[in-house]
Amino acid sequence: MRGKEKARRHAYVFFMILVWTMAAAAVSPASSRAQQPASAPVCPTWQQQYEQLIHPAIGGRVITARHRGSFDESIPENSLGAFAQAFQECRPAVETDVRMTSDKKLVVFHDVRVGKMLEPSYDPESDTGPNPRLDSLTFDQVRRKRLVKPDRTPTHYLVPTVEELIQLIIDSDANSLVHLEIKESEALIPTLRVIADKARLYPGAEVPKRVVVKFAMNDAPTPEHMRNLLEREGLPQDFLFMLKVDPGIAAKLNELPDIPQPPELELSTNASRAVANWAAADHTHAPVIEVNIKDSTEFRRTEKDAGSRFGAYERPVNLALDNVKKGTIAEFVALVHFYGARLGAFVPVPDYVMFTPGPAAGFTVPNTYGTKEPIVATEAFFNNTSSCCYRLADRRASSPVAAERHDWRDNLDFLHSIGATVLTADDTDSIDIYAYEQGYLNQAARPEHTAPKANMNSSLYYAIRERAVPDRALVNIQGWDGGESSAWGGKVCWWSDPGKFLWTAKCSLPHTEYSDELQIETVSRGPGSAKMRIRDPKSLQCVYSDPHSEDRVYWSPRCDDPRALFTRSPQRRFLDADGREINFQWDDRYTMGVPYAYNFFSRKDRSTWSQWKLVPAPSAPDSRSTTVTP
Repeated sequence: MRGKEKARRHAYVFFMILVWTMAAAAVSPASSRAQQPASAPVCPTWQQQYEQLIHPAIGGRVITARHRGSFDESIPENSLGAFAQAFQECRPAVETDVRMTSDKKLVVFHDVRVGKMLEPSYDPESDTGPNPRLDSLTFDQVRRKRLVKPDRTPTHYLVPTVEELIQLIIDSDANSLVHLEIKESEALIPTLRVIADKARLYPGAEVPKRVVVKFAMNDAPTPEHMRNLLEREGLPQDFLFMLKVDPGIAAKLNELPDIPQPPELELSTNASRAVANWAAADHTHAPVIEVNIKDSTEFRRTEKDAGSRFGAYERPVNLALDNVKKGTIAEFVALVHFYGARLGAFVPVPDYVMFTPGPAAGFTVPNTYGTKEPIVATEAFFNNTSSCCYRLADRRASSPVAAERHDWRDNLDFLHSIGATVLTADDTDSIDIYAYEQGYLNQAARPEHTAPKANMNSSLYYAIRERAVPDRALVNIQGWDGGESSAWGGKVCWWSDPGKFLWTAKCSLPHTEYSDELQIETVSRGPGSAKMRIRDPKSLQCVYSDPHSEDRVYWSPRCDDPRALFTRSPQRRFLDADGREINFQWDDRYTMGVPYAYNFFSRKDRSTWSQWKLVPAPSAPDSRSTTVTP
């Protein structure tokens, strides 16, 4: 590229980054100020990041990749703004997902359905509203929709194409590497073709060294398969690959015709031979094998570590091939280390409460798995169908490759014990901090680290700081699912009246003896089941259900009684032990010139009168504009 043209492109990209930053500041100026360093950091170059990636990890030193970019309360996940922000923050790498529209256009998108990210009227909790599959929409249909923020309001960001993301890398001369995870087999070759085309158009940008293509190992079981595939497609051989394997991929590999034995070893299964062949490959082209291992069950000899701040786990006594069960997920890990490749892992962090405009704790959300009993919001993950939610324990599945008796992927000590050195997560900041403090952060790749924003509400950060994840919050409980009525004076809230009855009236009345600021708490009732308790923080009394009363809901000091526990439904109704929902209606009562009503119990109500929105109370600590102390 000529000098003037390159300068023009750089100026344009930096102008767009400035626009993105100003847009975020307009939404949350304090947050923007909190995120601005005194002076811009000097990022390691992409060449340095590439060198760190392709060379074996020394001392188990960790490199992190930011999943979905540096998204937050104003910049949506997997947007060009999230990627630009990650580049500015000197992330060693950014990881994102590649999917295809119905007309086979390559887009960067996480979920298989679009409701959560593209449809403001979609409700993930009740799974209602528009939520079509991404692959049922044309590219033009997708581009007519705007990415939404966590508060469900649209932004100016569009779903980017793979070509646009790579162009952003080139135009901004990004110092971060980008990992493209291929979510659909048919997207692999088209993605490689985009990279090759960009490399041809911009030979000085060295695009193949800056974009890592992550794909399922069954799509190319050996390096030879990949070489033949590239040759058949007329593509060059200079791509940078990360292979991924999990029990499902292993099962597919084991169904294929016999895969050749790797150098030096005789292995019993196709899956193990595939892992070994790729681990033995040239590390300048395939430096990382990501193994989705959840516990150490398939290691023969382990020892218990009860002192980990992430919880007790079993670590393998060593990672040698004689310490693993043949053909299992543990053997895949041992093979990666035997051949000197890097071991990659994904670190799951509950994302339901990330950057939420609502309370960050104290309530339950639906579970789409098992008994479908509600689960604690701070343990909840969105499904890739856009709906809410699941826990890590819900996604364990026993197979011949892995028993999956636990899921310790969020235990950084466990991941270190198996030698994982390329870690992908939404919250890489906490990983960087912990690895630095434990002496195994790759500081050539990440010389400076910072704490996550407080409103990320990262359970991982609580763990590294040895703090309990919050289980309560101060809220207003608003009627009509947060709606309002002029007849009632606006929005209405639950109100305390210790020793008497729960009542609903206009929020923020200037009462001194009553309060509409109530404390919600979660109470676990066994694995996969949680209830809620609603407490008046002044009197410490709780909302209580009398089995003999339909027309009143009580305030009672009997907070430990099961009748002071309520189930929150996907429609945001509060059900007592008998399945009755807390409701209200016009009661022709007045206080301070506005109407109020005593709450009562109803059954099978389908109106919004019994739908209650949880809104952070005005006096609740506001974490949205702050960062936490590293």
